[in-house]
Amino acid sequence: LDRITTEKASTFLVAVALLFGAGCGGRTVLLDRSKPQPPVARPDAEPGRPDTATGSAGAGWLRLLAGALGGDGNIDGVGAAARFRAPHGIASDGAGSLFVVDYGTIRRVSIATGEVTTLAGSPGEEDSRDGIGPAARFHSPKGITSDQRGLVFVADSSNYTIRKIVVATGEVTTLAGTPRQAGSSDGFGATARFTSPNGLASDGEGLLYVADNAMIRRVVVATGEVTTIAGAAGKPGHADGIGTAARFTGSDGLALDSTGSLFVAASSTIRQVNLATGKVTTLAGSPAQEGSDDGIGSAARFQTPSALASDQ
Repeated sequence: LDRITTEKASTFLVAVALLFGAGCGGRTVLLDRSKPQPPVARPDAEPGRPDTATGSAGAGWLRLLAGALGGDGNIDGVGAAARFRAPHGIASDGAGSLFVVDYGTIRRVSIATGEVTTLAGSPGEEDSRDGIGPAARFHSPKGITSDQRGLVFVADSSNYTIRKIVVATGEVTTLAGTPRQAGSSDGFGATARFTSPNGLASDGEGLLYVADNAMIRRVVVATGEVTTIAGAAGKPGHADGIGTAARFTGSDGLALDSTGSLFVAASSTIRQVNLATGKVTTLAGSPAQEGSDDGIGSAARFQTPSALASDQ
């Protein structure tokens, strides 16, 4: 299990997305929110090769993929001509494109060229509106995932909805939930309710998984059906168990592997959900014991893990 990590430091947040496969060519993509700046791509470590951002050599090297250090904005362009305002979630389509949640918009980045385009939304305009490209509106979107088949999904957190974007056209529709109506009800489409949708993961076969505060929810893309598969609404905590007997506090990042496990970044732990049985176990870390110690299982410590990725 490789991690996307968003950990609080004294003065800044850094999100590191470990993205594998053909789309990223084994590179690491970073979101650095210490300054309003874009993803940075790190090819496989090449000892001694200079860091093009700092001029220094080290075990690996960095190059700026798009945007400019210290220069914020919402400008489409190629490489350093592009600007980002507040990049948050990041996802790969496995075919050479990254998708970034950025200040009410969804941006697309070509890994090959560094070209940045705005796929949907309008910067800083918070609302809930389905539509094509810039006509669509989001309100504090957070998690994002791709099914690697031409669809991108967004956890539109402050609208309490899950949105679907057709990459080819930029069309945005609301898949599940109702704008500005929070809750925890399972159901179909607009009848379902979310408390605080955040992390998202797609199995690429028509199912989404949503980290929704104290719950893990499943969404069937074809029908919009929402089901709670683990945890319970209004019952935060930390308890391993089966399905709704398990407890989560602040579930955030999600990642799927190819063996039927869903991994969850929750509080100061990494949890594992067996999707076949609903069994929830704690893979690493210890609840309410924050830190940065390496170790095995409960001996390891995490500060504020909030995103994950799997090497499959």
